[in-house]
Formats: sequence, C-alpha cells, structure tokens
Amino acid sequence: MKILVCSDSHGSVSNLCSAVERERPDLVFHLGDTVRDGYNLHLACPDLRIEQVAGNCDYRGQAPLEKTLVLEGCRFVLCHGHEYYVKQGYRYLAQRGRELQADMILCGHTHRPYRDTYGSLQVCNPGTIGVSPNPTYGILTVEQGAATFTIQHLS
Repeated sequence: MKILVCSDSHGSVSNLCSAVERERPDLVFHLGDTVRDGYNLHLACPDLRIEQVAGNCDYRGQAPLEKTLVLEGCRFVLCHGHEYYVKQGYRYLAQRGRELQADMILCGHTHRPYRDTYGSLQVCNPGTIGVSPNPTYGILTVEQGAATFTIQHLS
C-alpha cells in the first residue's frame, strides 16, 4: 500500500493534486492546516480515500485532532503536532505514540521534514506541501506488516 502523507497545505490544493498525480497513491493522510484542502482534493479525486486530522489553523469540528488507524497490521497515529509542542522537539509526540502502542506517529506543524525512531516507534513529519520555496511530502509504504517513510520534494 502506498500512502501520500502531507501537511500544512494552507490553501495550495494544486500542490496536493500535483503530488497525487505524480505518486498515484492508494490513500492520502492529510495532517491538518488546512482541512478544507483535503475536502477539495476529494472533489478533484473522488475515488481517492483521504484520512485527515485538524491542525491549529482549522476550525474545531472540521476533523478530529487525532486519529488512529491500523493498516496491514501496522498501527498509525495521525495528528497535527501542535498539541505536542513539536516546534520545541518530538519528545511529547513520541510519548503519545508509545502510549497508543503505535508503530508510527505522523505529524506536521513545523513545516520541516523529520524522521527518527524512538525505540521501535517511528516519528515522521512530511514538512509542508503548501506554498514554500521547497514543498515536501512523505511517501509511506506499508507491506507485510512493515512501514517505511521517505521524504519527497515536489519540485
């Protein structure tokens, strides 16, 4: 399974569409800021499954702040990251991932790509796919109970 992981689109639906066109994913994880971009992506690609969470720039109620999904035996936690102070580091986020017995916890918020392991937990941030000098996104591959995450540059 190939999953496009993006965050902080901030109105740049064209960048989301470009990444989908390039990668042809089975699923999209949108990690907040701006949830309506995920809905607009769904209008452009109605057959594409999109799972999303709200960020600090989204209105409450548009999407949950956190979501746990199990895909092919791997447990993923999706959040934006602002509630775990990721701009100051990933310690609290990793703690949350361990509490939920996740294999991987994914967040955005910092606009900077990040990938590290905390024991068996992978902590990943795709950066920003929004308007920036160097938009980035993640590709999450799940096969036979194992998950790998790589950072891709849109341009």
